[in-house]
Amino acid sequence: MAPLFQRFRNLADQHGFQPLILVFPVHLQVYADFVEDYPQQKIKAIAQRLDIPLFDLLPRLREIQRREERALLHDHCHYTTLGDEVLAREILAFIREHAAIRPYDEIPLHLEQPARHRGSFDQLIQH
Repeated sequence: MAPLFQRFRNLADQHGFQPLILVFPVHLQVYADFVEDYPQQKIKAIAQRLDIPLFDLLPRLREIQRREERALLHDHCHYTTLGDEVLAREILAFIREHAAIRPYDEIPLHLEQPARHRGSFDQLIQH
């Protein structure tokens, strides 16, 4: 994977954009009684070497899941409506933090608002 991230870094330098890496955990990592973050640690080492900001979502999702009754994931890697809302909020904050997005007042309103029909899709696919 390191050569692919190196290519990403090179393209960012060549075209003048801020590269960012998001690392999404799978269901077992979020719900386990122990922390299994070996894949995240490997990617984090590559990102540090290439000076690319990385957001490992595992710690944040584990923290939220501990206090939330509703599930964040439907299966091994597909998020529920709640999971999507959490991801959107967390990722947007990360992107803003690294100045990789236009100013706040230019972000479309629908990206700032939580889903209005919470649960309808989740209920549909669980039956």
